[in-house]
Amino acid sequence: MMRLVKIALPILAVLVLIQVSRTYYQSQQFNDFIKREALHARTKKRLVEAILNKAGQFSLALNQQDISISTVGRVLRVEVNYRMPVDLLVYSPELKFRLVQSGVLTE
Repeated sequence: MMRLVKIALPILAVLVLIQVSRTYYQSQQFNDFIKREALHARTKKRLVEAILNKAGQFSLALNQQDISISTVGRVLRVEVNYRMPVDLLVYSPELKFRLVQSGVLTE
């Protein structure tokens, strides 16, 4: 019995690590997208639409209330708060992420 536990725990730990790593990787891809879009934003409306579309591709439950865009002159500040679920078969916690990025409006 003890031998089975010694084998099962490391396997379980590796599986959890793989799922969490996958979630962080997807989060990083989403963050990189937002950073690129903020640097080349034309209008606030287009930026919000682009973020919401990309969130749909990552199956994120993101809505307009989770996206805050403010401007001072032509400087744009984007803040996005979102959650990504981690599928651990028995338990599915959500990891919380917050991204703040700035750029310049080009229009």
